[in-house]
Amino acid sequence: MLLFYSGHGDYSTDSVYHLTTHDTRLTQGRVVAGTGIGQPELLDRLRALPVRRLVLLINACHAGELSPVLGGGNHPFTGQPLPQQAADALLATGSGRIIITACRGNQVAYIGPGPITIFTQALTDGLRGQGLNARAGYISVFDLYTHLYFAVGEAVEKRVSTALRQRYGNTQEPELTVLKGVGPFPVALYRGSTMLGDFPTDHTPPEETALRKVLPARSRWAFRQSLDGAGNVAIGGSVSDSQIITGSNNTVTRSGRDTIQADGSVTQVGGDTITVGDVSGTGIAIGRHARAYMQQGGDQESLDRAFAQVYAAIAARPADPEIDKE
Repeated sequence: MLLFYSGHGDYSTDSVYHLTTHDTRLTQGRVVAGTGIGQPELLDRLRALPVRRLVLLINACHAGELSPVLGGGNHPFTGQPLPQQAADALLATGSGRIIITACRGNQVAYIGPGPITIFTQALTDGLRGQGLNARAGYISVFDLYTHLYFAVGEAVEKRVSTALRQRYGNTQEPELTVLKGVGPFPVALYRGSTMLGDFPTDHTPPEETALRKVLPARSRWAFRQSLDGAGNVAIGGSVSDSQIITGSNNTVTRSGRDTIQADGSVTQVGGDTITVGDVSGTGIAIGRHARAYMQQGGDQESLDRAFAQVYAAIAARPADPEIDKE
């Protein structure tokens, strides 16, 4: 599978990296949380894809006189490249994930004077086989990336004015991020090929390209870090996907192991559920590394009922010496 995104990427008001969409809103030059595709949502969607090979191409940091600028006024918006930790986390969403970004993390992706961006033009040419040598009749993802690296660099030097390069940066180097040990795979048939042979899997991009090989352990760590803190209640240990939601008519649409829902509805819960009335207070966090989050209050009687439910849940849980000793 090949996925291609071209637009603006940047951090939201809650410091989460987002890919912007047509209905993204900005405030003070930052994405309003929830009005784009946030990193946790992107991870979830990629993890749900039942594919063994996936190339994700991200052209998310634009600069140049033809760049679409969001925000305007005193807060022009050209975006930020995909952070390295986000790229590392994306690799852990399944097997055979390869990410190609339009530039390194400290660079910008130039629009250029043509009808499509410099990166997109190079990508289109590469998928058509222009400037590539066929390997048994196939175009591999590593061959495509190598073409992108050199073609984009040459195009920026020739087609972007000196003034713009002095302002935004002299070079643009597409970067490939791949898990260590993952080899190339075909992404297209070489144009005009009639005899297909065995696909070679022993080649790599040249050393001078921007190739990042990520250890599987680091990718898994980045993935966990990206999802850590998604929930707000943990009973009996460190649970990053649990919640307490209080107040009238609140809804939990996705939660992890333990959920306490006060006077609302739970539409999907992965573990235990306690439903009570209105609750007021600050937070409930029980066990090592637990965290709590509550919203919208009620009266003292409702709070007492809520705590009674929590204490009952604690009493009913299996014994855990590591927790009980604290």
